Amino acid sequence: MVSYRSGGRPYLTFATAVLAVAFSFLHARAADRPWRRLHGGNVVVFGQQSPRTLRGIAVHLEEFHRIISSFLRGPTQPASLPTFVYAFDDKRSMDPFVPLYNGKPASLGGYCHCGAQSDVNFIVMNIGAYADASRIIFHEYTHQLVRNAVGGGVPVWLNEGLAEYYSTFELTDGRSAHIGKPVASHVLLLRARFIPLGELLAVDHSSALYNEGDRRSIFYAEAWALTHYLMVQRPDGVAGINRYLNASRAAGNEGEAFAQAFGVTPAQMERELRDYVQRPIFKAIDYELKEKLSVDEPEAAATVAPAEAEARLGDVQRRVGRVDEAAPRIERAAATGPDDAYAQLTLALLRLEQDRRQEAGTLLRKAAALAPGDFLTQFTFALTLLRDRTADDDTLTLAHDALAKAVSLNPQSTEALSWLAYSDLVAGERLAEATSAMSKAVLLAPARLDYRLRLAEIYVRYGAFDEAKKMAAPLTSARDDERTAEHARALLDRIEANERRAAERAARERERDEQPARAAEAPPESASSRAVDVPSVENPADTARRLSDESRVRFKLRKVAPGEERAYGELVQLGCGTNDVQFHLRVGTRVVVAVAKRVEDVELTAFGDRQDVALSCGTRTPPDTILLTWKSAPHRPLGAATVVGRAVAVEFVPAGYVP
Repeated sequence: MVSYRSGGRPYLTFATAVLAVAFSFLHARAADRPWRRLHGGNVVVFGQQSPRTLRGIAVHLEEFHRIISSFLRGPTQPASLPTFVYAFDDKRSMDPFVPLYNGKPASLGGYCHCGAQSDVNFIVMNIGAYADASRIIFHEYTHQLVRNAVGGGVPVWLNEGLAEYYSTFELTDGRSAHIGKPVASHVLLLRARFIPLGELLAVDHSSALYNEGDRRSIFYAEAWALTHYLMVQRPDGVAGINRYLNASRAAGNEGEAFAQAFGVTPAQMERELRDYVQRPIFKAIDYELKEKLSVDEPEAAATVAPAEAEARLGDVQRRVGRVDEAAPRIERAAATGPDDAYAQLTLALLRLEQDRRQEAGTLLRKAAALAPGDFLTQFTFALTLLRDRTADDDTLTLAHDALAKAVSLNPQSTEALSWLAYSDLVAGERLAEATSAMSKAVLLAPARLDYRLRLAEIYVRYGAFDEAKKMAAPLTSARDDERTAEHARALLDRIEANERRAAERAARERERDEQPARAAEAPPESASSRAVDVPSVENPADTARRLSDESRVRFKLRKVAPGEERAYGELVQLGCGTNDVQFHLRVGTRVVVAVAKRVEDVELTAFGDRQDVALSCGTRTPPDTILLTWKSAPHRPLGAATVVGRAVAVEFVPAGYVP
């Protein structure tokens, strides 16, 4: 027998209340009922149910959000982008909007499509089976909230253990909540089977224990049990979890980090945990909810225009991979709602997925013009422009202006702040504004390492190398985010190269500056001696300052013409064949190749200190920092690289330059 004790008060659960209201609607056809929208502080709920029911859903999720934040303590990231919640009456009405499994709708009572950082997350729920669906929804929503507040680097066992622990969240009478009800299936499984705790702590996302069927079930059960024991039963367990999060990031050994945080070895904790799961009764925690939530009252619920409602449903289908069903729905919505911003925006996103970029661009501009006061429309418009590799000066200005609107509409959105700073960084303008926006994003979301890296990049553009190094250096050892660590190391290498070149130039200039003095002390030249002109030189401090300025100057780059693409990276090879030349550009870990008949057919430009560029066939050692522009063509493989089109222009820039 597995039971729990939480205070002994009788209660009516939120799920029961929702069902009582929702089933009163089942006599009416869904097509005859309008969709409504109701806002919470972090969620926006859509449904055809009563405003009271929609508010109940919003309250449930907002309280859940608050309780998770209270556990994490310290600074927690506000919702940078809203989470949309779509409520359906029953399984039949929800099935067209769930992912497919073997060609059929997955058997789900609901799900959380969560995890995106620069995009909206959404929850889809069948309130007719809410009691069954809520555990799945709260499990995934916990992952999102933990990631937002703590960032990466949460050990896998704790990440999954917290998600399972909070998945049993239950709002009772609107004034209190139960946290940590036992999961009977987990307890019964652990009474029969158990894995050594040291193995549990060592699990990562590639481990068989995390990925293989039956063993995965044991992993989840034991991760839940250990988290439950620490959260509910063990003295100082919650504080120990916070200590463990810090220790596991600093230590290379999970066992050492665990012992440091909890004061016992994993083997000692395993004995305690084995005894714990044999108990017949488990405690749960009661939370009293006193603070007023930021949730609209029922009368504030707004009716959603039919075109927007249809577009939203199509967008859900598109995002879960049901594009063939989504496309006609979205196209129909856009046709019936030519002045509906969300319908036009959704059609633009569909066209981008279909690689119809020119049409998508027109639709995005239309949506942004229709909804100047809508945060998500302005943000999505700008983000799409910035992700376009052919963006020119006018495009960057459009993106900046849209992001400035988005930030004014939601000043707490760290994603909007970060992308606003990025638009300034790429343009090489408004760097003071970029620094301010990025600094605020870092303050609001200190766990986001990518934000810190972007701020370091802005410092580099400013020429504030010391500040950049202070920001980037700690990121190089981020065990939980190798991509950021790699970029941070590359940034430090660029700074070092800049400083080395500045020192070398300053040394050369000093040597030249000393030549006239040495010449004056030398014996008179013979009549046959030839006079030598001493070039004028900069003061070494001015030289260093000029080089610093060079790293943050905005060069007048060639404009990208229609049908062309441009990328920034390293020219690692110039291949010379009998019929063409090949420019091999390394972008991150990928190599792309643009070809031309002759080098003379390609427009070559050198900026800054790159006036001595000489092109010769073969490997470039060291590689040149360039912007490569090509005329797009169907891609084809070339060894480990990919040929992307016909080379049009190569622009050589200083190694420290950030486009």
